[in-house]
Amino acid sequence: LAPLATQAQQHWQGAPLAVLVVNNPGDAKATVVITRQKMSTLSSLQPGLMYQGVTGERLAAYGDDPSATAVTRGALYGLHLAHFADPWLRALFFLCGLSGYLMVASGALLWAVKTRQKEAKAIAGGARASFGLRLVEALNIGAIAGLPIALATYFWANRLLPLELHQRAQMEINLFFAAWAVAAVLAQVRPDLRMWRLQLGLGAALFIGLPLLNVFTTQSHLGVTLLLGRGPWPVAAFDLTVLALGIALAMAERVLARRQRKRQDGLQAAPAKSRVERDPVEETA
Repeated sequence: LAPLATQAQQHWQGAPLAVLVVNNPGDAKATVVITRQKMSTLSSLQPGLMYQGVTGERLAAYGDDPSATAVTRGALYGLHLAHFADPWLRALFFLCGLSGYLMVASGALLWAVKTRQKEAKAIAGGARASFGLRLVEALNIGAIAGLPIALATYFWANRLLPLELHQRAQMEINLFFAAWAVAAVLAQVRPDLRMWRLQLGLGAALFIGLPLLNVFTTQSHLGVTLLLGRGPWPVAAFDLTVLALGIALAMAERVLARRQRKRQDGLQAAPAKSRVERDPVEETA
């Protein structure tokens, strides 16, 4: 492998190498793929070379002269991954992403609140909420509370699916969308405060459970990475981040629980108050 690595570095004028992969080792059809380390640029493109594993003959080179389409995709994908940035800048990007998510979510929620206020008299008179209002309220639950469930499901699948499973990465993605779809359908069935609490609580449990799951499925859980100080620190940061997200979802669920109790107490007090304030003549009649 050393001569192949030297050839690759010479091909890229001494640029450092990132990954060396041997496919079908010990076989006559073995191949060696060497990828150049990504440069400090926005693009995510990483050129690579493929060699015949037995003879060392170079079979292919890719990424050295990308097309305009590939360059555009590499720039957009690189911006999405933000591997060009240092950890603090990537953390800032993450916070900006969360703020954008909250901005869109708050706008959708405010629309539903304003619309329900307009229909309050009709609803109080026994009419059902309009189809548009029910649809938007259900979509809000599925998109805002259902997305954390899907994200957490993706990471649980990453921990629990067998390593030898065929197309394992695709299965993780499929489970992400399946969980999100189930959350969205359940929200359509019952778009109320109880559904908000149910989905927020489930998302909180799944996120908080991830660091605990790591204790049983990995050798790099918080007890090793943080308490013993052995790292790797990106793994510790991930566990702490999902733990913080889970706690935030649990706090949101508690706020809604208090709001629901106050609403129920108000509904129970309303009939008693109406009996006290009712006209005596009307009461007799």
